[in-house]
Amino acid sequence: MSLEDLGLLFFTVLILSLLLTPLSAHFAAFVGAVDHPVERSVHKTVMPRMGGLGMALSLLVILPLLVDIDRILLGFLAGLLIATLTGVADDIWAISPKLKFAGQVIASVVFIELSGVQMDSFGDLFSFGDITFPGLWAFLITLVCLLGVTNSMNLSDGLDGLSGGITAISCFFLGAFALGINNGNAFLLLTAILAAVLGFLKFNTHPAKLFMGDTGSLMLGFALASVGVMLGSSGKMAPISVAIILGIPVVDTILVMSRRIVKRKSPFHPDKTHIHHRLLALGFSHATVVSMIYVGMISFGLLALVVKDLPEYWQLANGVALMAVFYGVLFLCEHHQISFKTIVKANKETEVLRHDLVVMLGKTTSFFPYVILAGLSVPLLFSTAIEAEMATVGFAVVVFVALAFPWKNEAKQLAVVCGLFYLSAYVILFAWGVSSYEQFDLTLYAVIFMVFISIWAALKIKFKQRKTKFLTSSFEILLIFTSWFIPFVVLPAIEVPEKFSVATKLACLGAVPLFIAIKLVVRRKSADGWPTDDRRKATKNWPMATGMIMILCIIILKSI
Repeated sequence: MSLEDLGLLFFTVLILSLLLTPLSAHFAAFVGAVDHPVERSVHKTVMPRMGGLGMALSLLVILPLLVDIDRILLGFLAGLLIATLTGVADDIWAISPKLKFAGQVIASVVFIELSGVQMDSFGDLFSFGDITFPGLWAFLITLVCLLGVTNSMNLSDGLDGLSGGITAISCFFLGAFALGINNGNAFLLLTAILAAVLGFLKFNTHPAKLFMGDTGSLMLGFALASVGVMLGSSGKMAPISVAIILGIPVVDTILVMSRRIVKRKSPFHPDKTHIHHRLLALGFSHATVVSMIYVGMISFGLLALVVKDLPEYWQLANGVALMAVFYGVLFLCEHHQISFKTIVKANKETEVLRHDLVVMLGKTTSFFPYVILAGLSVPLLFSTAIEAEMATVGFAVVVFVALAFPWKNEAKQLAVVCGLFYLSAYVILFAWGVSSYEQFDLTLYAVIFMVFISIWAALKIKFKQRKTKFLTSSFEILLIFTSWFIPFVVLPAIEVPEKFSVATKLACLGAVPLFIAIKLVVRRKSADGWPTDDRRKATKNWPMATGMIMILCIIILKSI
């Protein structure tokens, strides 16, 4: 599949997911698939819990239309449909754990039989030689792997954006391996899964408007599990690499289920011993916990890439060591009863406004968004030509921003607002790099503009004491990670022209000061400079969104 066809697949699934997810919430409310708060819940209101249906439908509809279906993809789609229907049944009728598990088994068996994919070796995990599974053992081991990952994703769906973000990050790193070993089927599926998840996260980022429910968590779990088995059984990627990438949800599930069994309870008995519950108990906020787990997932993904050429037993040792550090720090904090909520509160009380420059800087905040927009527009006005490919990229981003931006209720989704502004600025900076100019020194202008932005942001942070601006949301982390992952990992693998590769890397660097400035201006309506739950006044970001869309439209017109 060409790069253009891949882009078509990604943005078609993304847009359909954006459109179907809110409809899924309405359908969930209609059939009574809603989640009522209980003791172990972290939400306080009734929420529709079948939002994952929009993701599932976007995959089940678009993949057969845009991708040539072979035996492996047929098995994937059939299993995905069964996993989705199992989740729908549980969300509507709350079926028993045994019936839900039976649905997972059927989905996994159908995938194995139709696709012919089986895990017949784990490689040399303990330096004693390859661990192989002949005949029926290969079938059983594959089934266990599929069920294990499916359940780990199902059980990780405990906070807003958590399961979706884990899936998105996993797609990036598994996709990098799929590119490296030239596994086209796996890469296509991961691209489509990522697009569906990003469309869903617009509505599931804290504070969420809906939950994915078992419909979404079982579907995503099965999707990741099946693609992981495809890669691990290919003979070109060590299965331990897949395990490292999915390390946090898988290990958390093993530990939680083991603890329940030791206490003579069902392994599926709900409690508050998952890693996200334990981090919440330490005093971290909802959004901070999700961001911390995202960073952990990225760390394990990077580890998998770094050690991929080592023997399997060294990869295992590195993965175990990092996991031991991860859980060791958590255990020490719990053992010594450290409360980060108390620490944060104490720090806030000591923050004071220390300088008269605060007054002047405060006045600049209201018009600084227009300074950013004007600065982003200038090079495009002087450009003589923009690469034709930017028309497609610009159009896709315009549609995404227009659909994803919370025009009616932006105050409650400031993380989404900030993330979309960052994405738009990143694409505009990329357009700078692929444009041609006459009598205009882009390098000099870019340096002056970025230095000016950086100085303003530094003064704002210094004198306004707004250090909490760097508490980046989970949605922003995903967008930033995407923007840096593509130029440094994906583009070198698909051998794009050097001009495009350089432009993306420069856009990464230039987007950093812009991202900081954007966070400062987007959250400007908080009365005392600190994030607050009452953000009714923070509803004047739409002019900047409109300006970003207009600049992107200029890029489209000049590249046609």
